[in-house]
Amino acid sequence: MVGVLLFFSAFGLATGDILKAFTSVRSLLLIFAMGYIVAPLLGFIAMKTLFPGGGELSAGLGMGVVVVASAPSTLASAVIWTRMGKGNDALALAGTIMMNVIAFITVPPILYVLLGRAGSVDMKNIALSLLFSLLIPIILGQMTRALISGLATRSKPYISVLNQCIILLIILAKAANAAKEANDRGLVFYSILLVIVAVCFVHSITLALSVLGAKLIGINIRDAKAVALTGSQKTLPVGTLIAETSLSGYPIAVLPVMFYHASQLIIDSFIVDLWKLTPEETTCTDASHLQEAVCSSADGPKDTARGPDV
Repeated sequence: MVGVLLFFSAFGLATGDILKAFTSVRSLLLIFAMGYIVAPLLGFIAMKTLFPGGGELSAGLGMGVVVVASAPSTLASAVIWTRMGKGNDALALAGTIMMNVIAFITVPPILYVLLGRAGSVDMKNIALSLLFSLLIPIILGQMTRALISGLATRSKPYISVLNQCIILLIILAKAANAAKEANDRGLVFYSILLVIVAVCFVHSITLALSVLGAKLIGINIRDAKAVALTGSQKTLPVGTLIAETSLSGYPIAVLPVMFYHASQLIIDSFIVDLWKLTPEETTCTDASHLQEAVCSSADGPKDTARGPDV
């Protein structure tokens, strides 16, 4: 289902918009650092602090937090949230694509270093799973679009509905599985509360550090918003895929992935509402922007899929 989802998501993205977005090198490097270095380290800290017990339930939940913190960014909601918050949605688009395309290279070693033997991390298995579920579907989606671009434009509303249905199926399947595991293992409210605290901690601190890092290296506020959302948001479908692949012995590990998805939407909704109250910046100060069009919010990607989180 994840492969089909990524195929149709890529099918709905205009190639020209994608290429134009890859101009802010410093911002993209900061997104990479936040999403694949800072967030996983924060997830590791949360695991060691909130789930120190050696029990199977505690271990599964703790490692699930690390897994979701190491997952790539969302492919749709980060772009939409950035646009609503008066940020550079073209940069958000480039960042989410970059994070997902390189996930099969970056995620396996991250999990191996942070989880090691505790998670029985098979780097080759994870890399192959992400390669066939992320990179290849994205490439095939763009190749198919090149052949039938007219159909891609006309079918965007239907693709959005299809993506929502696939995500709903994934949520229902994982929720049912997590509920069964929680019931079998006697999951209590206290454990659920710890998971919520852990994922909110990882997301909020990563988002705040993204804004601070952007300010320190001189990135303008519009780009900083894109960096903050893209670097801190994590994808639900790919996160559950990684949890199943890397932690097959801990089915309860998908629970933190689901809670992270819900918490980031709630937290970022408040953040975006605050950003809406601030004056919109129209001057581009990042030297990595090569075109004025990339700096203007009016010239963001017009063909971005408007479905839910991918």
